[in-house]
Amino acid sequence: MVVYTTDGMHRMLVLKVPPRKFNGPQQRYEHARRQMTFHDTGDGLYAPGVRYTDERYRHFLPEEAELEKACKEGHRMEFVTKPIRYERDNHPSCYEYADRSEADCLRAAQAGVLEGPLWYEPWSITPLGSLYNTEKDKFRNVWNARASGVNEAMVPASAEYDYIEDVLRLQRPRCLMDGFDLSDAFWNNARYQPHCDYMGVQLPVSKAFYRARYDMFGFTDAPKHQAEVAQVFKRMLNNTVYADGRSECTGVFVDDGHTVHDEELGVEEATSRVEAAHAQLAKAGIRVSEKKTQWPSQVKDYVGREIHSVPQHVGAARPRVEKYVAAANKLLSDYPEGTPVPRQELAAVVGKFQFLAPLVKGGQNMLAPIYRARDDFTDPGARDWSAKAQWGTDGGIAYQDRRHIVDFPAHERAPHKSSNFREASTFASTVELLGPEFAGGRMLGRSDNSTTVSLVNRQGTMASELWPVCERLFRAARLYDLDVAAKHIPGKENDLSDGLSCYVRHKDYSDWQYRRDEFESLGQHTVYPFTLDGGADPVGTNSHLPRFCSVVDSFLRRDLRGEHVYANPDFSVIGEYLRHFLEHYRSSPGDTSGVFVLPVWDTYDWWPLVRGGRVLKYYSRGSHLFTSPEWRHLQQPDGSYAFGSERAFRGPTHWAVVVLYFPPTVPCRRGVTGAQAVGEAGGRGAGRRVPVLSGDAQRDRRLLSGLRPDVLPAMLYGQHSTAA
Repeated sequence: MVVYTTDGMHRMLVLKVPPRKFNGPQQRYEHARRQMTFHDTGDGLYAPGVRYTDERYRHFLPEEAELEKACKEGHRMEFVTKPIRYERDNHPSCYEYADRSEADCLRAAQAGVLEGPLWYEPWSITPLGSLYNTEKDKFRNVWNARASGVNEAMVPASAEYDYIEDVLRLQRPRCLMDGFDLSDAFWNNARYQPHCDYMGVQLPVSKAFYRARYDMFGFTDAPKHQAEVAQVFKRMLNNTVYADGRSECTGVFVDDGHTVHDEELGVEEATSRVEAAHAQLAKAGIRVSEKKTQWPSQVKDYVGREIHSVPQHVGAARPRVEKYVAAANKLLSDYPEGTPVPRQELAAVVGKFQFLAPLVKGGQNMLAPIYRARDDFTDPGARDWSAKAQWGTDGGIAYQDRRHIVDFPAHERAPHKSSNFREASTFASTVELLGPEFAGGRMLGRSDNSTTVSLVNRQGTMASELWPVCERLFRAARLYDLDVAAKHIPGKENDLSDGLSCYVRHKDYSDWQYRRDEFESLGQHTVYPFTLDGGADPVGTNSHLPRFCSVVDSFLRRDLRGEHVYANPDFSVIGEYLRHFLEHYRSSPGDTSGVFVLPVWDTYDWWPLVRGGRVLKYYSRGSHLFTSPEWRHLQQPDGSYAFGSERAFRGPTHWAVVVLYFPPTVPCRRGVTGAQAVGEAGGRGAGRRVPVLSGDAQRDRRLLSGLRPDVLPAMLYGQHSTAA
């Protein structure tokens, strides 16, 4: 038996039907305990792994309400699209250390972090890899959520830890310092239960299925969760044990903490405070490794750097220096001068000294010969990391409201051709594309590639690789009688074209375009014509309007004042879209309006934002409303997808859909408070009273249930239908 979330996207419950009769209570319990959520708390957390106590929640700030909710109910994955079904085997390294890998998983299960063994197979099975350090006899399983596609399906997350620079700003002269180490820090952070279906794992020996109910290292958003909650318990220590200000926890990096104490306290008092801090952390459910604790001292390690508080000096510990020097000497011994060095072995040594470079005066400059040798060896295009799309398309064109991506064939990508070749080729493509519109006139292009600017303005180049590009460029200029020039633009100001050039299209499961005939009928009910489509692909093949926003030109960064927006937002960003629109709508209500195509998900946290929205259309579940690209016809040899206009129906919707209108408003007549919608006061929408949502789930449910919904069969319009 399978139960889905209200949006129909995620499996909330998968139960194995029990036999008609059990042979006693033990068999009944064995069947029940392997059912998902059997051991869950009322808040949906996996009870065996719950660590946090009520003490922890006393220290959240009002602006951290969302984080507090996530800690109590489980952190949700912020999806761009639903993860694909994935069930491939573990990596070979896992089977090389199969017994250790199995034991590590069972330790996590014993700690309440993994739920299982389960009767069912989770939606995504994360392949395990294994790392084993023979010197330290240290083993770790690595969850490859990138291979399973789960990381790719999520919004990229960044973690803001306290780095060495942050800690040094709060350092005190001659202070005593201590450090704590959190035990299995990621295991503190619970996951939202339905999303744990994407954190499945199959053990290498028993082949049993489990799923993670708490954060695991390998999922892209786990470091962000840890960084956010670390700030809370850092504040907790400073507001309780260290409230007098004579001690302060100044930094936490993943699981390592750093605290400073005034020298006058002395080692004994500082040690007493450290013990009190550990007790306070334990009271909040946060476990500290006593074995790895650094007790108060004037010399202490933080993120691999050794801090000396008396001379106020930061350096590298002597054992680390000796280890790195030994690695360099071994490399020189194994590969005498003139002998080729394997790339990975060289990178391993260079990486060690790069870590030390900021701690040595002129250290970065000392490494210059190594990087220069690397650059002399590799193709210029392959090392030009400013051209981020060198492994995919590398040509973005933006002109007024038009977008175009130049897709280079494999033999013109790195390492076969340089980034200068692709940048100059993109300029030539621009002249060919826009030449007919500028015929007989002048065309000024802006590029952040200085070689391209020089080539255009000097009308030639000494680089033989670029001669064919020059011929293309000036042949088009002659054809359209154009005077072509180029101007350099700093890369940071060239974000739109650069974003287009970096874009590589993959199968986008969120590309659901509202059907064209229904969109065109919306104009009968709005006061002003639409001016902006709030969400399309980067070149606008699925946009209903000439002007549009996309992933490279985000709606969330657009000034919407004065715009009349149409938006069919991706499900994962509905709340962000509504908040951004309403902020601008309220600041300029007289000349701003918006129409939003939304699923009727009144239990979601964004639903209160629909308050005041006029219901233009309401479709029942089962309507054929959306189309998506015909991906089978668009796939290219390299696995990416081209842009095309061919689309197919997604099939019947699994939920009701509502089209909401936020009309421009004008002040009401004197003596009447509030504002009045233009369409209700006069204008194109005059004469029609439409239902208005309140943002209250129960009231809106009653209102919508009283409306007569539209049901749209796809085949009525003669278009191909596919299953949603």
